[in-house]
This record gives sequence, C-alpha cells and structure tokens, in this order.
Amino acid sequence: MSDNQKPNYFLPLYFALFLASGIFIGDFMSRPLEGEKLKNLEKVEKLYDVMSILDEKYVDNINKDSIFDATINELLHKLDPHTNYIPSDQVARMKESIEGKFGGIGVRFFLLRDTICVSNVIPGSPSFAAGVLAGDKIIKINGKVVANVKVNTDDVMSQLKGDPGTNVSFTVIRNKKPLTFSIKRGVIPVPTVTCSYMINAETGYVLIEQFSVPTHQEFIQAVQKLKRQGMKGLILDLRGNGGGVMEAAVSIADEFLPSGRLIVSAKGRRFPEQKEFAKGGGLLEDIKLAVLINEYSASASEIVAGAIQDNDRGIIVGRTSFGKGLIQEDRAMNDGSSLRVTVARYYTPSGRCIQKPYAGKSYEDYIRDQERFNERELQPNDLKKLPDSLKFKTLIKKRTVYGGGGIFPDFYVRFDTTGMDLFFRACRIEGVFTSFAFEYLSGKRNTWKSLFEFQQQFVVNDAILKSFYEFSANYYKLNVYEKPNKSAKNLLIKTIKSEIARQIWIEEGYYRIVNSDDKEINTALKEMGKF
Repeated sequence: MSDNQKPNYFLPLYFALFLASGIFIGDFMSRPLEGEKLKNLEKVEKLYDVMSILDEKYVDNINKDSIFDATINELLHKLDPHTNYIPSDQVARMKESIEGKFGGIGVRFFLLRDTICVSNVIPGSPSFAAGVLAGDKIIKINGKVVANVKVNTDDVMSQLKGDPGTNVSFTVIRNKKPLTFSIKRGVIPVPTVTCSYMINAETGYVLIEQFSVPTHQEFIQAVQKLKRQGMKGLILDLRGNGGGVMEAAVSIADEFLPSGRLIVSAKGRRFPEQKEFAKGGGLLEDIKLAVLINEYSASASEIVAGAIQDNDRGIIVGRTSFGKGLIQEDRAMNDGSSLRVTVARYYTPSGRCIQKPYAGKSYEDYIRDQERFNERELQPNDLKKLPDSLKFKTLIKKRTVYGGGGIFPDFYVRFDTTGMDLFFRACRIEGVFTSFAFEYLSGKRNTWKSLFEFQQQFVVNDAILKSFYEFSANYYKLNVYEKPNKSAKNLLIKTIKSEIARQIWIEEGYYRIVNSDDKEINTALKEMGKF
C-alpha cells in the first residue's frame, strides 16, 4: 500500500481507539485541526453518530465493546492481515503464550458430555503434589457444581487459572467416590518443545509447537539429551508451528550455523535495518539436519527454515509454508488492550521476503488459505514458471530458491488424505478419539510399564474398533454407513492407538505412534544423508 493511502485509515483508527478505551484524546484533540485533518474528523464522527443511533434505536440490545473491537480490526485489516487490535480480556492469554507460563493448578482436561475430565497431571505441579490423578472427573469448583451443566473450556480455565499463590478448591469423582482438593495455584510452564526422542540409532527427532521465551532453553535440553544417546542427525519438526517470539527462532537457528552466517534481516519504514548473524559455537553445527514444514508453519518457523535453506545447512521437507514475512510490535493501551502493529518485513539470508500476497483477499480467505486445500498449491514443476524477481540463490551451493509466498521445500511431500473418509473427519472434529481414549483407559492406566511396552504390545483389534463405532454412534450420533476400506481402517487404528498413548505419555506418546509411518519423516531419513 502506498504512503498516500495510509492517512485515510489511520485517523479513523485513532478515533475508534479513542472511543474504545479513552486513549489518544489529549494528543489528538490538542492538535490543530486544519485542512485535511478537519475533513477526516468529520468523516470519523460518522462512526460516533452510527453508534449513538444503534444504541438508542436498535431492536435488540447491542454489545458496544464487541462492535468497537470488530470495527477497529476491520480498519486494521485494510493495512495488512497481521496488524490487529487485541481486547484486554485476550491480552493475558497472549502474554502466557509469549512467556510460556501461566498461573494455575497443572492439569490437562477436556469436556466429555458436560463433564470435566482430567486427562493428564503435569509432574511437579500443585495438582501433582496434591494427588490429583489422570482419570479424575471434576464435579465442583469452589463449591459450584460444574458437572452435567453447560460449561465450555474457557469457563473452566477461568475458574482453575489465577495468580500464583491464590487458592482454588475442587471436588473430583474417583472410583465413584468424591474427593475434595484445596490447592494453592503455582506457575505452570507451557512446554513448546513437546516431543524429542531417537528415531533410530543415529537420528533424533524434536518437535517445536511454537516459539516462546523459554523455547531455546527447552530445545537445548532436548538436543543435549539426544546427543548423549548418540545423535548424529536431527529431524526438526516445525509442522503446524505458527511462529511466536522471533528471538527464540534466531537463537535456535544459531545452534546450527557457523559464526558470521546471516540468519535473518528486517527493515521497515520506521524500523532501521537489522541483521542477525550466527555467533558460532552452536551445539549442532556438525550434525545432519532436516526441517519439516507445512502450510501451517509460519513466521518464526519460516525464519528458521529460511536460514537453514539459504545457508545450505540442511534440507527442507514437506509442503510450502504459510508465507508470513511481516514483523509485529505490541503496544499496550491504557485500558489493558493491545495494538499489534506491523513494523517491518523480514528477509531470509538470500534476500527473500516470503510474505504471500494479501491484496484483494478478505481476511478470512487469507488466513484460511483456501487455494491450498483446493490443490492449487505450486508444484515443483510450476516453480520454473515464476518470474525472475522471485528467484534467489542460496549462499553456499547457489541453488535456486523462491520468494513471495512461503518457504518452498527442497523435497515436496503431498498432503496425504488416504483413509480420511467422512466418518474419520467427523470424529476428528467432534473430539471422539480423545473421549473414547479416556473412557477406554478407565481402570487400565497402569497396564503398561512403559511407552515402549505399549507400542510393542497394544493392538487395536476388531473388538476395540467395534467399541469405538458404538461409542461414536451412542454419544456423538456418528455412524459408519459403509465398511471402511483398508486405508481408512488403518488410519482409524493408528489414531485410536495414538490418542490412548497421549492420555498416558502426553505428546511423546502420541507422536511416537503417529510418526511411525510418517511420509515426511521417511523422506527426511532417506534424503538428509545425501545433502
């Protein structure tokens, strides 16, 4: 967007922010309202007039705050899809995501037929110390009945979370008997490196789900453990990682690159150019590397993938990443809300800006990225047709790489929908696999001594499949109308087993099962040694 277009959006934005939170008034109203400023003020007064009329005349009661919030974001999205207004009630959650911690009791739960079910208890948490167990069902919180009443996840979270040091009491049902706990809330970490293990004798696997302040330290701890187990190659899984704290991504890329290598640069209209270089001495400079990405890998994930690809440090495997090449800053408002403003574009070491086009698209279409699901994603042969302006050379081997729409992998693996019939997709959406796993494990959680034993011994047989079909029909009204083919049946079996493993061994249990025949991982194992 050209500079001469911006004032038409910014002055209404200031006015909308003033209406919503009472800020900017001293600065804005004290300025001389001359010429174009006066005209713009007359325009934005229409917003106030519209709101006044709606408040006075509209047939139903209206929530003015929600209308203000929507109006502000509509204005901001005229600039770009990532400049956003964050209401005050969402700022705390955003802060937790960035800092990687929150105040709470330390349980993972889900809702099953209006009942709060504890699926995991975090080791070392207040709930762990108090004796809360996976499989418990919470029926009261602070004396208020929460079972068999309409509750949602946000309601439960708001009651269980709170400032560290404050107290919360809750009652659970265990073995048909009530137990009441009074717990002092603590600081609960939110792990971002959620799975790490050795795939084979020499290859490690690390999954990073997002980038927060503690991510780099979590990553170091994970790879140190793997190196002690003999790791000589690493598969770094950034699939589904939507980004987060840029500094964490830079620090992780630094672990792979020799001193002086460029990791990322950034610049904007009022953002002086900054360049981040590897400091050297990283833990992983001498190991083979493959990075996995897909259409949900964005922002900080693309910084890592771009640095590895452009420096010819490893291979990129999977599907084209999301394509978010913009950097935001958060500005706190007086009412506790926050304005997230795009201040710069970032560039990979070869000079690529990988931001995908957003002009002419609605915000919803941009975020959903429907073109990929309609199978119009660029294929390897299509890349040759791109204009030269989107073609760049890697820094060492001078391979051709591409900009203007995400990081394109070195080894493309098409999204595998084999076995994903309508029944499977409906079960995924409704959370049937998680609920069934919880019910199946009632009285069985101590059956297996280790995850390895579970992997080797547990089989989803026809009797368990029959129970799953009956469960989905009885509780979710989802029926199998035709016998699943071999691929659909195998996918059901793997998903049931992986969800049961997650209930006991959290993400490592889940991903060890899921990854056992993962096409991207198999491609990485095949190709990383050749690079």
